[in-house]
Amino acid sequence: MGLCVFDSNALNLGAHISNSMSQMGSNVTMNQLRSLTTSWQAKLYFLWRLPTAWWWGIRVEQLEAHQAIVSLPFNWYTKNPFRSIYFAALVGAGEFATGILALQALCGQPSVSMLVLHQEAEFVKKATERVYFHCQQGEQVRQVISDVVQSSAPKTIRMKAEATDGSGQVVARVYITWSFKRKR
Repeated sequence: MGLCVFDSNALNLGAHISNSMSQMGSNVTMNQLRSLTTSWQAKLYFLWRLPTAWWWGIRVEQLEAHQAIVSLPFNWYTKNPFRSIYFAALVGAGEFATGILALQALCGQPSVSMLVLHQEAEFVKKATERVYFHCQQGEQVRQVISDVVQSSAPKTIRMKAEATDGSGQVVARVYITWSFKRKR
């Protein structure tokens, strides 16, 4: 597998996660990304690189070329005074679900920086149990990154992560606009 090279200073995964993520190493392999689905490896990675994700208990449930599923528990660490999941935890997990697909798409590519340009969220229902963020835009982000590499022109993509509860009801939608630019 090739190396994933990205601008570690530009990567931003949620308001509470961004400082830790900016310290991430510049070379991550595809196997390292896929290992985030293994509990002990994910916990170690999050503790070292994304302490807020570790604190919140974010878990990578599934990572494939076309989709990522990330879960966020309802617990003392994520709840607000209204007995639901704190909005920042929801947004951080949603951003992570989109960002991990982008990181996966960068594997084996020339050096490309990525940056969050815009974030938007809809909160449809109180999140009072573990929620699952589904992002199914792996192929689209892969195409955008391919275009950036071929043309050297910066591109953006608006990605959506939809959170559902255990019964499949939509709890929230997080929209992240990512910018990609080839480094010279």
